[in-house]
Amino acid sequence: METKSHSRRNGVKALLIVASILIVLLTIYSSYIFTATKAREKQLAEYLEDKGYAVSDIQRMGVHYVWGSWFLGSINWKASVSFKDEPFMVYYYYFVNSEIIQNGFRFEYDLVYAKEPYDARLREYFKHLEKPY
Repeated sequence: METKSHSRRNGVKALLIVASILIVLLTIYSSYIFTATKAREKQLAEYLEDKGYAVSDIQRMGVHYVWGSWFLGSINWKASVSFKDEPFMVYYYYFVNSEIIQNGFRFEYDLVYAKEPYDARLREYFKHLEKPY
């Protein structure tokens, strides 16, 4: 016959085993995300170099994993790039299969042109668009 302390000990053991497994899985998953992020940063840098940009042209570049995207069936990896000659623009890129596709931009209008009207003249500032929008 088991005593209460013996069954409690088994419960604690089971909890420790489950917690250990979860910690190991989380560590493996985090390592994968970190490694894959670095690989995609390198891939994006090579892509931009192939498009004629030097590393010195880039002000800010970030690659992001979209959590839960596998569940929603959407794109897992996205990137944002700002160039030094257009610091108020952010261009977005998606990693699709083994391709990189530019898929949008954000113009920080309020920060730069708060006093000027927004009109068609501002299209001249979209220097790094790969396709017309």
